[in-house]
Amino acid sequence: MNISSATKIHLVGAKGVGMAAVACCLSDLGKTLTGSDSPDVQITDPLLASRNIPIHDFAATNITPDTNLVIYSGAYKLHQHPELLRAGELAIPIITQAQAAAELSTDHRLIAVCGVGGKTTTTAMLIHVFESTHHRSSWLVGVSSVCNTLPPGRIGSGDTFIAEADEYAIAPPDNNNPKFSLYHPEVIICTNLKYDHPDIYPDFAATKAAFLKFFQTLPVGGLLVYNADDPELVSLVKQLPAHITRESFGTYPVSDWFITHQPDKSQVTLTHDSRSYSFALSTLGLHNARNAAAAAAVANHFRIQGTDISTSLTSFTGTKRRLELVANQADTLYFDDYAHHPSEIQSVLEALHHTYPHRRLIAIFQPHTFSRTKALLADFATAFACASEVIITPIFSSTREQSDTSISSEILVQEIGKHHPHVIYSKDFANVATHLKNNRTKGDLIITLGAGDIYQLHSKL
Repeated sequence: MNISSATKIHLVGAKGVGMAAVACCLSDLGKTLTGSDSPDVQITDPLLASRNIPIHDFAATNITPDTNLVIYSGAYKLHQHPELLRAGELAIPIITQAQAAAELSTDHRLIAVCGVGGKTTTTAMLIHVFESTHHRSSWLVGVSSVCNTLPPGRIGSGDTFIAEADEYAIAPPDNNNPKFSLYHPEVIICTNLKYDHPDIYPDFAATKAAFLKFFQTLPVGGLLVYNADDPELVSLVKQLPAHITRESFGTYPVSDWFITHQPDKSQVTLTHDSRSYSFALSTLGLHNARNAAAAAAVANHFRIQGTDISTSLTSFTGTKRRLELVANQADTLYFDDYAHHPSEIQSVLEALHHTYPHRRLIAIFQPHTFSRTKALLADFATAFACASEVIITPIFSSTREQSDTSISSEILVQEIGKHHPHVIYSKDFANVATHLKNNRTKGDLIITLGAGDIYQLHSKL
């Protein structure tokens, strides 16, 4: 049984952004869908409700005999989850979210966007450019919406498929192969190369090996678009065989797509083949200028005109939880970002600082996973230099890992404190809200950072 022949499909862990994106695609294909997840409020709740997909609490009884395919989030274990066990008893085929995503992209010209940071925004930018220029495509991106109007997944009429390609494992610990290993792309964008996911990759060398293997899947005539400002990525690209065409983007004039950026105006100029295109980005920061350059390079590869590309990028308003302006109240700006890796945090804070250099910047960070916090502790310690004040909340654990008493947010605060004079630990969101109400001033920038439920703090502010 595969997706094309399935009629009734059940989604285990349906509220995850990756699963919700798959659900949108399945809905477009006319499948009858049911789903299950925890009762906790999640960012995808409105999206799933808009598609009339019923979401139940986890229970084996959700798996009925008329279900002919079960798709599950890799956050859950195949041989432990009650619904997956029940599906096995009924001999109902079971596949992972990653396998479903790969199958949906089959028979398309696949554009895969990878990297440790920036892949969601870059994917969303490319989707927006294609849509704005009537270059119909299908897509999957791990976010609840694109520009507040487009869904995270769609099966369209064109022959291209744009997909965010994740290096995380397909279904740990049963299958630790990267999710992107299931894809067969014609084009790959790589936004950057950093060490992440220490629960899967023992060291940076293992991460680089996984990305190199993915790049090597490109066919003759395929294209790799990569960040020339990232020395580790540049070094990796040099190892590729000659048949793989490559184009670079970056702030060095030798880049194929040369970026100049004025942070105070969010003005970007891209120069390619002696032609320049200038536009203003509503998404802040040099990192988003790089994301835009990557999207432009691929759009150009698909013969979209440069002026149309720049016009489309000007109208791109961002995605949920990516340097999202949540509110502007009493001259205080409230932002939210999914950043959970040190390099992402640094980029986001630099973007805000350079755009609003005279405002006080308060960063509230919810660490995501014990393993990441522990492995990248030294990098986290120096990531907050652009913030005026730092508030750290308890670690948001993952369903895929056990608690680790050798690392904590209090330890992280101690390490940050060696480099930053104003960092505190706050035991819960209510405590953060009280602190801010007593200490914020007119003109502050307040940003929540993290891959957990930190975005819910804004309702308390």
